[in-house]
Amino acid sequence: MPHTTKRLYFYAPGDHFHLAPLDMFVVAKKSVRENGIHWLKPVWSTGPTPDKNGLLLFTSKLDALIYTFILNKGENEDWNVYPFNDVSVTEMMIDVAPLTETYSIYIAFGFSVDSKESLIFISGGLRTRSFLQGFKIEKESSALSPITLKFENTLFQQIND
Repeated sequence: MPHTTKRLYFYAPGDHFHLAPLDMFVVAKKSVRENGIHWLKPVWSTGPTPDKNGLLLFTSKLDALIYTFILNKGENEDWNVYPFNDVSVTEMMIDVAPLTETYSIYIAFGFSVDSKESLIFISGGLRTRSFLQGFKIEKESSALSPITLKFENTLFQQIND
């Protein structure tokens, strides 16, 4: 990420508040919210219901870069790939706590193709192949007590299979 003097909400390099058997990556861009807060706006995946929408993480940096390339085809877009280690899970969960009881994360491991083996595009991006894991949000969470996400090893075994 280029040097910036403004702190970005959700961006905390080296936070490392997740436990998983491999590195993961998030696609995001710098943005400004309506209230003037500068933040790192991540890509979200649409779930089967609104309460299942969630953060999209990639197990492959190459897949994340390909996804970023497609998103940046839009005018004035500046999506980038960030290590998930550089994202503040605590801030993200506190941010959505008023809206939902579960923080959903989709772990992408490739892209979907149609019967003609062409990539499938949805909402300006590529449709990913992904697995969902939900994390219960503690309503009393605060930035003073960081949250650590523990990803289930069985989830990664399913992806590997």
